[in-house]
Amino acid sequence: MIMLNILIKLSENDKRILIALCLLILLIIVIVGYLYLLVRKVMERQGKQVDKMMFDIMKARVITDAKTFKKVALLKSHRYFFKKTLIPFCIMFVAVFALLIYGWATKDNGLKYYAQGWSDISIKLRWPVQKFFGINIVCDWPTMVKTPDFTWDPGKYLAISMTLVGGYGAIMYLLRVQALIARLLRIRKLRVTYFSKDLNKLAEQQM
Repeated sequence: MIMLNILIKLSENDKRILIALCLLILLIIVIVGYLYLLVRKVMERQGKQVDKMMFDIMKARVITDAKTFKKVALLKSHRYFFKKTLIPFCIMFVAVFALLIYGWATKDNGLKYYAQGWSDISIKLRWPVQKFFGINIVCDWPTMVKTPDFTWDPGKYLAISMTLVGGYGAIMYLLRVQALIARLLRIRKLRVTYFSKDLNKLAEQQM
């Protein structure tokens, strides 16, 4: 009843803001849900790499206990991780090294050119706000108060290009880390599946 009275007292503009907030929250929930499903699907596929690594060993029955399985699987998984992260690490190293070398060559050891370059190409927006239950809420589309400056400057474009290159390397590295976590989870699951003392599984094998 109290909530109904509050809604009745709201102005039309406040009601529009409230509806927009509800839709925004719903949209965020949907996006987060789909991202979760996507990440889970990708990690399941990444975890299957353990099956490829351990298939021949398990088929030959070389490993007969959970402890050895975990040790060998982790060793193979970490070796694979270091092999796959070499290229992303080199990409990030080259990007950072290029930025530092340019700063040293131009006697800009504080890398002020880097911050200035990104400031030049950035845009600035002014968002109109309105009070809603004592809180400032964005109520309309923003107006642009600063436009990007794309005039040629070597420091500016080096900062942009090396950031993109380094960012690509960082994303690759994070994907490798995610794959490592996925393999760790898969190893844990397979260890339980193959070496748990399950009478039902024993009965199935004897049938």
